[in-house]
Parts: sequence; structure tokens; C-alpha cells
Amino acid sequence: MKQKPTDEEILEMENITAKVAAAYLGIDGSKVYNGLQVGAFPFGTAYYSGKEWVYDIRPQALVEYNRHGKRDLIEQTVKFIVEAVGAHVPGFKAKNINIGA
Repeated sequence: MKQKPTDEEILEMENITAKVAAAYLGIDGSKVYNGLQVGAFPFGTAYYSGKEWVYDIRPQALVEYNRHGKRDLIEQTVKFIVEAVGAHVPGFKAKNINIGA
């Protein structure tokens, strides 16, 4: 996606990819993928089908998330992900994490 989609464009979409959601939110795609995989974002879900991750992003929930306090939720999500990784990866240390926004 070349430019950030508008609220109206998001609401018209039937299938929103994590890449489109990231562009809309103005964040790196990996944050959306990882956040959905660990259940940290309220606008969608992810599950592993045995071969690949499948993402279900709800348009209305994504727009509401973007409109109301996403910065705080992104910070909480990044902290959650870093703590989760740190709990499972020996020697992992988070350095210079910049969440953008």
C-alpha cells in the first residue's frame, strides 16, 4: 500500500491485511503481526493454521483503535511483547526500542 488509507477506505474493506493495518496505523508491519499473534491488539486475531499465520482484522475495531488512544495501547503492546520474548529467549535484552507512532 503506497499511502495511508482513510477511515472510510478501511471501513469499506472486507479483508484487511496486517500490512494495510500497519500502514493505516503508521507503524511497522512486524508490530501488527506480532501483536495479533500474542493477542495484544483489540482489533483482530491471529491463529496458526499448521502452515502459516492467518489474521482476522475487523475494520470497525481498527478504526476505533486508531481514533482513541492508540499510542498508549501501542506502548503497552510493545512492552508486553518484549516481556514475553524475554521470558522465552535466554539472554534477550531489549535495547533502544522506538515504537514510533
